[in-house]
Amino acid sequence: MNKNPLLFHRTFGEKENPCILILHGLLGCSDNWMTVAKNLSSDYFVLIVDLRNHGQSFHHKSMLYSEMAEDVENLINELDLKDVTLIGHSMGGKVTMECLKRKNIPFKSSVVVDIAPKAYKGEHAVILSSLQSLDLMVSDRSSLDSQLSKNIDSFILRQFLLKTITRKNGCFEFKINLDSIILNYESILDFCLEEGDDFCGKGYDTHFEQEDLGDDLFKSSIPVLFMKGDRSSYILNDDYVLIRKIFKNSFFEVIENAGHWAHSENYIFFIHILRKFLKSTI
Repeated sequence: MNKNPLLFHRTFGEKENPCILILHGLLGCSDNWMTVAKNLSSDYFVLIVDLRNHGQSFHHKSMLYSEMAEDVENLINELDLKDVTLIGHSMGGKVTMECLKRKNIPFKSSVVVDIAPKAYKGEHAVILSSLQSLDLMVSDRSSLDSQLSKNIDSFILRQFLLKTITRKNGCFEFKINLDSIILNYESILDFCLEEGDDFCGKGYDTHFEQEDLGDDLFKSSIPVLFMKGDRSSYILNDDYVLIRKIFKNSFFEVIENAGHWAHSENYIFFIHILRKFLKSTI
């Protein structure tokens, strides 16, 4: 049984309403989904969660998907939540799929935002090294932004990364457990498709022909909506075969004029598609 503290979470809406639990991506936090949660709270009981080593949740040296899924299951059980719809973005999407794979919770439905059940090549090296090299002994956030700008051109990305830093007793410090994230980065990139296994190792090949997929993969009949930004390359056309093989009741939607952060880059269209799916499955 999970002996770790409960994940930090915020709730919106009435508990009598159908329950939705939302998981953020790598280096994110529950705050990233505040706007979505407030919108849905008129009809649903919504929880937004900080995953381990992120936001206000506990820090731990390990970040295997089985462990993060157990954290989520522990929260659901402790709060006695029923008929939960699980929504996850990026890394949170992989935690969501791990929860479906484990089959310990009878989820009502699920939404996976801009991630596929496969291994990815690392694209965060510059980001992680830039955060690691930050001099936090400065007086204001503009100085932190100036340091990040040496290697990161995108102002929006820098503002997102600055949310990982807070001021305590007059000094800046990370909210995230950066050392643990770096240590576990390879396993975060990966995702094991075999039922009962946790980590297949870097380079595990998830691109198979339909007839070669075999019967050793976990299967799920829960309704699952996969959403991707039209400018994002996280879900490719080749991935649809694999997704349909695993998730027998899967649906696909493309969010126009959006990249990896589809829920914020085209919020109005994202909410429209999300609500349409929730209404049909809850």
